[in-house]
Amino acid sequence: MDAGDIKWFPLDRVVSLERAISRELESTRTARRRDAVACFLGLCGLRSSEISQLIFRDMQVIYNESKGVDYGLLRVRTTKKGNDRTLNLHASLVSSMLGWNGLRSFKPNELILPNCHGRKVRRDQFNNTAKKIFACLLGNLHGLTFHSLRHTFAMRAYAKTGDIRLVQRKLGHTAVRTTEVYVRSLAELPDDCMPRVAGWGDGTPDDYGGGQSGDGEMNRAFTVLFADELKAG
Repeated sequence: MDAGDIKWFPLDRVVSLERAISRELESTRTARRRDAVACFLGLCGLRSSEISQLIFRDMQVIYNESKGVDYGLLRVRTTKKGNDRTLNLHASLVSSMLGWNGLRSFKPNELILPNCHGRKVRRDQFNNTAKKIFACLLGNLHGLTFHSLRHTFAMRAYAKTGDIRLVQRKLGHTAVRTTEVYVRSLAELPDDCMPRVAGWGDGTPDDYGGGQSGDGEMNRAFTVLFADELKAG
């Protein structure tokens, strides 16, 4: 496979990607923190156009008396032909969405991730940030863009659940054929990658990263997205 044909981040290195994005959240530059939050939302399957239009009215924060933010519910309004959807977000990601710019109060119709003028961020801004993070981890690998995060989410979700209809709902696709385009490359992964992908634990919300320690708090956001479905299954 040519580098230009690759549309997803290597699944056996997604945890490293999450760590790299987490480091961006510690930047002294506000724009870098904002773009890091956007990258995490990309790893939750959102398009850049969907991320740029998110407003605080779209997010419901569930609090716990003992630990503060428990989790969040995010309503994603599709920007292409498809279905709106609601995603569960881990507390760490919700806290980052609320705190990346240091504000203490929010208006319902304000953008969650605006530019410095309070308007929508351009697609190329998110794309440039994602490419820089990819380059730091993979070197001179061409073909990966911000949208690759959405492809990575789809492949990661299908590898974990084996349920293409579930992945279809999480991506907001109307037709399952569209989802199949996202996950068909899973068969092309090298064999030594598959144990890492398939062995991420038994599917319970408390088992993240295949039981390996130090996988990073943000890695939990992925499992939380599927907690209800995995329990039911």
